[in-house]
Formats: sequence, C-alpha cells, structure tokens
Amino acid sequence: MTMFSCSACMERCLHGLIGNASATLSTPSVRTSVVTTTTSIIRKDYFARNYNTSSTSSASRPSRTPQYDSNSYYGRPRHDNDAPVAKPRKDDKLQPFKITRKEHQAEQRMGRVLSKYPVYGSDPLKLAEYIRQTLQEDNFDKALAVVRAASRGLTCIVSWNHLIDWQMSKGKMNAALKTYNEMKKRGQVPDSHTFTIIIMGCTKHRDVKAGLGQVLAIYHSMLLDKSPVKPNTIHLNAILKMCAKAGDMDAMFGVVASMPTKGVAAPNNLSLTTIINALRMDCMSDSRNRFTPMQRREYTRQVIIKGRHIWMDITKRWRQGDIWIDEELVCSMGRLMLLGEERDWDDILSLIEQSMNIPRQISRLDTKARSRVRPADQGRTERVGEVPAVSVAASGTSWETSIKDIASKDSLEVEPEQALTNVDNFKPFPLPTPPRGVLSAYAKPGRNSLSLVLAALDKLSLKGIAYRYWTIMVREFGVIPDAENYHAYLRILRKARASTETLELLQTMNRTEMRHSTFRIAISACERDKNNYHAFANAGKLLDIMTDALRVPDVPVLTSYLDTAVSPNTPMAPIDHGKRILRALDRLGPSMLNIKSLLIYGDPDVPMTAEERTTFQVSVLGLIRRMIAAYDICMNRALVPRNQYSELTQQRAKLTAYVTRYKAQIALKAVKESPYEEPTEIRTLPEHLMRYVDSHHLSKSMILAQKTDETWAKFVGDLETLYKLFQALQKPSSEPEHLPLFRLKSPAERFAEEEQRRLAEEEQRRAARRVGESPIERFAEEEQWRAARRVAESFRLAAM
Repeated sequence: MTMFSCSACMERCLHGLIGNASATLSTPSVRTSVVTTTTSIIRKDYFARNYNTSSTSSASRPSRTPQYDSNSYYGRPRHDNDAPVAKPRKDDKLQPFKITRKEHQAEQRMGRVLSKYPVYGSDPLKLAEYIRQTLQEDNFDKALAVVRAASRGLTCIVSWNHLIDWQMSKGKMNAALKTYNEMKKRGQVPDSHTFTIIIMGCTKHRDVKAGLGQVLAIYHSMLLDKSPVKPNTIHLNAILKMCAKAGDMDAMFGVVASMPTKGVAAPNNLSLTTIINALRMDCMSDSRNRFTPMQRREYTRQVIIKGRHIWMDITKRWRQGDIWIDEELVCSMGRLMLLGEERDWDDILSLIEQSMNIPRQISRLDTKARSRVRPADQGRTERVGEVPAVSVAASGTSWETSIKDIASKDSLEVEPEQALTNVDNFKPFPLPTPPRGVLSAYAKPGRNSLSLVLAALDKLSLKGIAYRYWTIMVREFGVIPDAENYHAYLRILRKARASTETLELLQTMNRTEMRHSTFRIAISACERDKNNYHAFANAGKLLDIMTDALRVPDVPVLTSYLDTAVSPNTPMAPIDHGKRILRALDRLGPSMLNIKSLLIYGDPDVPMTAEERTTFQVSVLGLIRRMIAAYDICMNRALVPRNQYSELTQQRAKLTAYVTRYKAQIALKAVKESPYEEPTEIRTLPEHLMRYVDSHHLSKSMILAQKTDETWAKFVGDLETLYKLFQALQKPSSEPEHLPLFRLKSPAERFAEEEQRRLAEEEQRRAARRVGESPIERFAEEEQWRAARRVAESFRLAAM
C-alpha cells in the first residue's frame, strides 16, 4: 500500500494496467466525461454558474480549496482558470448568471417548495398565481426566491412581471430595473407587458427625471432590428407622458420624430392629447417665471402657433380616417388657446363648431357683424391695423413630414410671417352622415367641453351667448352639468350683475352639487347688482336655498347678505331702509343659533384643523360686529321709530355680551394652554401698589404676570412707573416742577375727549342755525345730536 502513496508509483501502476493514460485523457470526449463525473461532487463548493463553458478548458481540480476574493460580490474564486467545467445545458436560451452565497442558500430552501409543490415548477399559470398571492402579503424575498428556482427549467415571464410591478408600486424604481436585468440574464425574454410595466412605473415615480434616461434607453433598444419586442402605442403614450411630466420637451419631440405614420406604434388621440397638454404645461411652468411679462407673452404666442400647426395636421388625418377625435383631445387644444389673447378665445367657439358640429352662436371676431357688437368699433368699416383672419393653407405634406418638421426644431421660435400662414383657423368642413346606428365622426360634447366654452365666454364677457351654449349642451346634447360647470356659469352671471338669472340657475341646480363656494359666488352677484331694486329679495331667496342645502350656513354669505341690506343699491326712504335692515337681522337670527353652538361646541361630524377653526371664529365675530353696527345705524340715523329703540338696544346688548364672554373664554383658554411655570410661592406686592391694583382693576394682569420671574419683574416695573405718575398727578400745584408734562391716555379716552369737543362745537353751530328752521327739521337734527351724544357717552364710560 505504500506504493500508492507516491504519485509516481501510482502513475507507473496505471500505465501497466491501461497503457498510456495521458494520451487517452487528451481527447475532448473522454476529458469531458471525466469532468462531468467530478462536477457533481465538487459543485457544492462553487456558486458561479457557467453553463456555456467551453469543453476544451482545463479540467484539473485545484490543489487546495479556492480562496475567495473579498472584493468580489459574487464570491468567485481568484483562480478562474482552475474552476471546474460544467456540462452545457440543453436550453441554449439560458445565459450564465452569478449569484451570492446568500441567494444560493435561499434558492436551495425555495427549491424545497418546488419539490413539495411540483406544479409550481411545471405550470407557469399556477406559479404566477402563487407569486401574486405572495406579493399581496408583501413577502417579496420569498416570491423572488421561488421565481429564481423555477426559472432554471421553466419560462415564467408573467411571474417576473409581477415582481417588477410590485417593486414599481412601492416606488422602488432602481430595484425594479435591477430585477428586469436579472430577468434577462436568467434567460427570461421580456414581453410587451414587461416594458409597459417598467415605463408606467417610472412615469408614476416621484423622481421622474431620474428614470427618464433609463426609460429612453429601453425605448431606443426596442427600436433596434434585433429586438424581439417592438414598441406599440401604449409604450409611446407612456413615454410621452413621462417626458411631459419631467418637462423635457426635447426628449418628447425626439420621440415624436420617431413615430411611424401607420401601424401599432402610430400615434392615436391619446398621444396627441399628451403632446398638446405638455405644451400647455410647459408654457405654464414655474421655470417661465424668470421671463419678463413681454417675453412670457411672446413665448405663449409661439406655443399656441405651434399647437395650431399640430391641430391642422390632426384635422387632415381626421378627414382621411386615420385618427379619431374625442372630447379630451378637443379640450386639450382649447385649454392651450385659453392662454392666448382675445382672438384665441374667440377661436375656441370655432374649434367647438369644427370638432363637435355645434354652430357658433355669435359671429367671428373679425367680421362686420361682430364689429357692430363692440361699441368702440361702431361706425368704422375696418379696424386700423387689423390683420384679416388667416385661412387653412392647402398643404400637400403628409402627417409624418409635418410633425417631424415641427419636432426637429430646437426651439419654439416662430417667424412673424409664419405666424399668419399655414395655421388652422378652425373653419368647419362637412363630414359624411353616418348610417343609423353608427357613431358620428364628430366628438361628443360633455362636461369638459361645456367648461371650456364657459371659460372662453367668461374671458369675452358674453353673458347672452353663454346662455345659448348652456341651453344647447344641456337640453339638446343631454350634458349633465357638475358643480364646476355651475360655478363657471355663475361667474359669468356675477360679472354681468345678473342676480335674477343667478337665482333661477340655483333653483334648477341639484342640492347635492351645492357647496359653500356656490353661494358665495351667487351672493356676490346680488351685491354687484346695484341698479336692481329686487337684488335684496333675490339675496333673501338665496339665503333660503342655502339653509335647505347646507348643514351649516356659510358665515361669509350671511355677512354679504347683511351688507346688501345695510348698503342700499337704490335710493330709498329712511323708514324703508330701516325695515330692510331689521328684516335682514331677523333672517339671521335662526342661523346665528346654529353658528353660536358650532362656535362653542364644534361639529363632531366635520372636524376642523386649528387654522380652519381660527378662520371660522374670526368670520363669526366679524358677522356679530356687523350686526351690532347694523343696530347702531338704525338708531343713530333714525331709520326706525323711536318706540323700537329699547327692544333694539336689548338685542344689541345681547350680541355685545356674547362677544365679551367669548373673548374672555378665549383669553382664559390661552392662559391655560400656554406654558406655565408653577411658582414656588405666590408673589405679592407692597401695600401701596396693591391699593393701586385694586383701584384700577389690574388684578387679572397681576395674575397673568405670575407665570415667570421675567414677566413678574416687568409687571412690577411698569406698575411702579404708573404709580409714580398717578401720585404726581394727585399732588397740588405748589410743586409744578415735579409734575409730568403730559398724562398718558388710552385710545378710548382720547377718542372720548375728541367726541366731547366735536359735540360742543356742533352744539354751537347748531344754535347759530336754529333760527329759521322748521319744527320737523329741528326735531330730526336734535334726534341725531342725541344719538351722537349717547355714542360719545358710551365711549367715555368704557374708557373709565
């Protein structure tokens, strides 16, 4: 046995038994078979799969355990040439992929799942369902390990798509792209849905600009001839949306330039909607704030002209039947034109006529019939410097040529001559009438188009035309307006001071669609309708509708209603004016009960934030002060009979007491909630200062000053100063040098003195004018003078 311990002896023995072994092992077939038998033994020591290793590589096993490089993530041995040679797999599509030791151990554990449930390793559908359920439990590591184990001998693209989709939904864009790369390295060929998931996930990511470059690289790789998956319209729309969201117009028009004319990747109505919306958002972006107003206006004009060029090509393809126009595409173009000037606003009506077959309800802006509507142009046959409307240029270029010409430009600069030629002015053209039961080629109007038309008419200040379009779309086309449509129409009526039509519109509006803003817009129309005697009656009816529709009345609406009563729109007798004010105060009574309870106890069903509650408190107190002022106006201006003064004074006193109590509660609550340092002892004052505090009602200020040492020291210092001034004022005039030059007075005291002085002067002037006055004039003047004296007396008492 000792001879077999020496390698030379072992070699001679083998030569004697089988001949020249080196020559035998030198052939590739024998060498491969030997390696195959040894690979299963030593395979567990290596974690780098190499399925495509050449069979002619070295098969000698390393003399010692391979040392792993600490800098290698995958744990590859340092001597790559000494690695064993594996037999190539039968599936040539599987490519080599390196894994870490931890991943290898996880695959071994998950391989037990496949051995326990072999159906997951043979049925891609059941495997995908298992992965989906696992991801719903947020167990991504387990799902990834199962897919890795199943990918050895099964094509499971759907399962990989689930993994990528889950990571994208969690905002892990970089991790999803790594999973996508691993999917390819494991021999799983991505399908069209894989690219859709990646592009849509990157579009929804919070950092769109970070993933735009990677998505564009994937898109351009799909355009290659060797790519098994070609981009379709879904991919194109997602990339356009991502470019628009990132604000990269160059990248977007680069994608537009690569669009084919026909086929599955040809742009559809959604693609064109995305392009036009991107132009509008780029024009409105914050990056344009660095422009001057003139530069911003010029840039907006250039963007609109470019949009008109695109729309001209859209209508050309529409007439040829290559594209379908819907309401969203029409409104995107209309919203872009809303950023322009008066001519663009007027062309929105032509756009609606061209795409939806709704005739214009007013002549074009540049026609003679329209010029008679404008008072500034009456009597003039032609406006000075007016440029006539441009017509649609007959262009023989195709969609692909024109859109690529637009996309190839580096900027949006447009020459002045180009701005007036080859631009669509939205002239209508006839389309063939479809047979019965077939949808019309025109776009169907809806809420979006109704909102667009109202926004344009609001800018043009055309109330009568707005009523026509509202009637046509609501009654003839069956459009059901939403709250925003009603608000847009109410704004037009408010601008036209049409309080009666506002009331009629609210009476037809569904109660569930009414909001606080609805009544604020409506009541402002009544406030602006100053020449209408029935504006106050309309405001009262609006108040009744609000009481029925809203759970809690809106305080600003109540304030505006009271202001409408106090400030008469038309001249009226004083007695009638007083009756109107008392009517408004009586109407506010029931609503004030609900508001007071809400102010004190709050609404448990509708919780308010601190900022909302503060705003509500300020508005309620403002309304109560307006009511107090309304009572004063009635009595001071003698708008009501004198026998009602006592009752009105009592009601006013209740409101004043409520405001005083509420302010005291707020102050007490602020003291309780403020940081308070518990004093070690109650701080006291000397006897002379305590007498001064009691005589001047400063006990509350002394209690508040007990918080900290700093506040107490400041309070004592101020109190000593006030006491010295008080003692100086009490001294006799024998010591004039110690008297202060002035006496500190509060604003209320100064106001009371000024009122007393003004009334004394008024009494002198009144006595001088008394000769020759009639008894009625003298009585009215005396009543006003007595009311003014009462106000001055109340201020004087409050200042004491």
